[in-house]
Amino acid sequence: MLKTGIVVETNKAFTYIVTCDSEFFNLKTQSLITPHIGEIYTGPIYEKRNPLYKIIAFFVVILLVAFGLVNYISKNTTYYTVIVDINSSIQLKINKSNELVNVQPLDAKGIILVKDLDIKGKPLDLALTMLLEKANKSKYLDNFYSRQDNPIYIWITAHNNSLVPLTSFKNKATQLKITVLINNNGK
Repeated sequence: MLKTGIVVETNKAFTYIVTCDSEFFNLKTQSLITPHIGEIYTGPIYEKRNPLYKIIAFFVVILLVAFGLVNYISKNTTYYTVIVDINSSIQLKINKSNELVNVQPLDAKGIILVKDLDIKGKPLDLALTMLLEKANKSKYLDNFYSRQDNPIYIWITAHNNSLVPLTSFKNKATQLKITVLINNNGK
């Protein structure tokens, strides 16, 4: 709604006027040149916004930050640990979503084996399968591991003692004729 009156006070954002009916209004200054005191000025009434939108925006930002932190912590928190003894020892840390969050070689051969192997963020079953394929291609596996008395050992320790499925890894080991012994939370 537009109002017209004589400028009483002005600044870059607002112009205060008095109308011929002796009403005072706060108008939004529209032009780049601020009006002078005593001039007649017409403009829209400035309506002060309710601070409720700021409060709502603040809580939305807080919720988004909290959700992001919870998601980040959930993705990077170790839910269970897997140790693979495949002619070298490697420790894998897995999050609740069954994704690899950390790969830690435990000896020099393990460092060579996981070098250039992009398994971080992959599901455990796929990561173990990729690790087995690289070990096979790199000649880490020989007839020693195909005998029943010399298996590849995998120890899985989950915080809630849940069993971890490793279907594709077991199938790949069978295909390569490699004996694998999996200790899945003592089972």
